[in-house]
Amino acid sequence: MAAKSEEARLDLRASEERFGKAFAQAAVGMSLADTRGHFLQVNDAFCNILGFTREELTEIDSYAITHPEDRARYAAFSRQMLAGEINDYVIEKRCLRKDGTVVWVRKSVSLARHPEGEPSGIVTLTEDITVRKQAEDALVRKARLIALSADVGIALTRIGDLREALQSCVESVVKHVDAALARIWTLDAAADELELQASAGLYSDLNGAEGRIATGTSGLPASAIGMIARQRQPLLTNNAGGDPRIGDPEWARKEGIVAFAGYPLIVENRLVGVAATFARQPLDEDALHALEAIANSVAIGIERKKADQAREELLAREQAARHEAEILNHLGNLAFAELDLEKLVQAVTDAATELTTAQFGIFRYSAVADGNESNVLFAVSGVIDGVAARNAFNQCPPRGTAADLAASFGRSGGMVRYDDIRAVTGIGPRYDENAPLFAMPEGCVAVRSYLAAPVVSRSGEVIGGLFFGHENAGVFTEAHERIVGRVSTQAAIAIDNARLYKAAELARVQAQSASRDLERSNTDLERFALVASHDLQEPLRMVTSFSQLLARRYKGQLDERADEYLEFIQSGTKRMAALIEDLLSYSQIVHSTEKGAPVDCNALLDKVLESCRVTIEESGATITRDPLPTLDGDEGQISQLFHNLLTNALKYKRPDVRPEVHVSAQRTANEWLFSFRDNGIGIAQEYLEQIFVIFKRLHKKAEYPGTGIGLALCQRIIEGRAGRIWVESKPGFGSTFYFTWPDIGGASYSG
Repeated sequence: MAAKSEEARLDLRASEERFGKAFAQAAVGMSLADTRGHFLQVNDAFCNILGFTREELTEIDSYAITHPEDRARYAAFSRQMLAGEINDYVIEKRCLRKDGTVVWVRKSVSLARHPEGEPSGIVTLTEDITVRKQAEDALVRKARLIALSADVGIALTRIGDLREALQSCVESVVKHVDAALARIWTLDAAADELELQASAGLYSDLNGAEGRIATGTSGLPASAIGMIARQRQPLLTNNAGGDPRIGDPEWARKEGIVAFAGYPLIVENRLVGVAATFARQPLDEDALHALEAIANSVAIGIERKKADQAREELLAREQAARHEAEILNHLGNLAFAELDLEKLVQAVTDAATELTTAQFGIFRYSAVADGNESNVLFAVSGVIDGVAARNAFNQCPPRGTAADLAASFGRSGGMVRYDDIRAVTGIGPRYDENAPLFAMPEGCVAVRSYLAAPVVSRSGEVIGGLFFGHENAGVFTEAHERIVGRVSTQAAIAIDNARLYKAAELARVQAQSASRDLERSNTDLERFALVASHDLQEPLRMVTSFSQLLARRYKGQLDERADEYLEFIQSGTKRMAALIEDLLSYSQIVHSTEKGAPVDCNALLDKVLESCRVTIEESGATITRDPLPTLDGDEGQISQLFHNLLTNALKYKRPDVRPEVHVSAQRTANEWLFSFRDNGIGIAQEYLEQIFVIFKRLHKKAEYPGTGIGLALCQRIIEGRAGRIWVESKPGFGSTFYFTWPDIGGASYSG
């Protein structure tokens, strides 16, 4: 019996020695702690992971080496296990090494028990997963940077207002780069200052201390932003709190700002603004490269939008000039055709009041009967507080004689304009009591802005006067003086043909200038699309290649979430690649109305059908056609047009209904009318025009995939040949897409 006990004791001792060796020499970190988390025993691998010695670890507990942000989650699992709710658990968390650095670990934790079943300690297997976590974080960062480039590109191309587009850009930077603050200034060249246009993150106010910044071209810059503008060089630092180049390092330390990246926005060696990003964590090379690319895109976007804005302003001035010319021309014709003086004066007053934006206008004029001067007559126009001005002045008609008219314009006898007549010395709030202004009784209009012009006959006699008023100050401008002067001239001597010709000539020149600006803007847009697509393709290919490589090597080895992230990245890069390709195709469409090479549409449709053979067979579609003509044009563009319309018809088919598509063409006077008719889902009336807008989608991507560029591309091709495209449709009954193609060279049916 004693021999057996000794043998058992020796076996137990040998087993314990083997376990001890395995524990000490294991490649994975192993530890034994009491139920309060204090380490009782650790192996070399565990010490190496954390950088502590065994002795040091026995003096601390597992919570002390856990990152503060992960302690609550770690403690919750431990409480559940000690309470008997779970037997063990696995957790990925961050630990603090002895040197203060962070290491990611994967811990498998289980509970050791006494023979009686009571917990005796906590056994943990610890694996260093820092490299894996860093790889995952790198993929996520690259995906976010790609999303940033996409968001900025969309904002600059789809948002018309410059300030709104730039605000969307800085919000995307804050979102995708985890920036604390992102801002964009544009150059006000006339004032030699940068004007803050967009701000997101810590501050959104555009009117603070940084609202306007001197560029430093005339002296020392007032801030880092001014220095960037002056030197036209980026300013990059991951030590914002200690970098003297930062305008206010104390502010950076207070707000926890670590990194700063500022870029000059330059187009063709011209400064157009500055972009700046502030972050509470260092910015790596990938982030800096992305921010630099964003700055280049924003610079081009600012220039293009300013050109668009200038063009719109020019067009508005042209429209205003045209409107003015139309009214003045009408008045000129009326002056010759209208024999009724009262009607003529009323028409002049109405037109002048409209052109000056006055609340009211009065035309005072004298009339002579039987050789004797009569009282001054008047006509009134305008609306005051929703009531016709004539009703107001019926209660207090303008006073004075014909002799007072000349006195109304002082010694100079010319135009009179007051920004605020109440501020003029000697004039009361309702005009002076004496001629030429006279008092306006209580209840009548209290005027601040005042404009008056004499109506002078060919003999130089003042025969009338135009008077305009507004209750707000500063309404009338020099431009209004010019308008009223012309109106008064027409009222006196009919129409000034030379000045009307000058106005028409000015309108023609402005139209030509606007056309050149539009052409230049379109060229810039095409250049931007080419550059943007090229710049996006290279990093996109890199992300695609590495994500595919990761998927091949590590799929199934990582957790399910990592595999899901890889699928998200691969799906996103495919969509981005398709979007870039479509954008590039869209930008490369060349407009031309000249005769091109002959294109046999029957043969071309055969090629398109062959390229879509798999889709046609899978859907069970039936494609029919009438004889098609031979056209003059670009074969590639016509092929793209046919392909997009055909695949569009196949894509939007009704469930459980085999697609049927019929292609036909008929000749009209000077063009060919094509139609692509299908039996698909159809389109509601309110969307018949919207579907040709670039990026416009009526369905979710999960329902019908695509980039939203196909029909916009068709429209661009057709309009580039001076044709038209439209659709007729009824939901549930299919759609028919029509387009016209000019018959330049006398095309005919080819089959």
